[in-house]
Amino acid sequence: MSNDNGKSYAIKPGPGRPRGSKNKLTDLKAEFLFCYQIIGGLGGLTAWAKKEENRTEFYRMLTRLFPREIKAEINIGRAISEYSVDELVEIVTGEGTTNGKPDNIH
Repeated sequence: MSNDNGKSYAIKPGPGRPRGSKNKLTDLKAEFLFCYQIIGGLGGLTAWAKKEENRTEFYRMLTRLFPREIKAEINIGRAISEYSVDELVEIVTGEGTTNGKPDNIH
């Protein structure tokens, strides 16, 4: 962000939730799940989702439960640039493997 004279500045975060205070989001989740049980639980959700007019909304809600981004880190001991083409082909194809693990990876 910047102010009127072009200088940039950062907004400092607040102090956050005080130590020992209740996490209101956790309470809200518990209350939501309690309400879910009262209005029919799995049976009620299933009956609602089976209705043709609710099908699109059901799938829309389902996709929101999945993470939007998945991060993975794979460490095979060496940088990929240090492998020969033959070694990379073995890794990708699984040739020369024992126990499902390429021979050259430990």
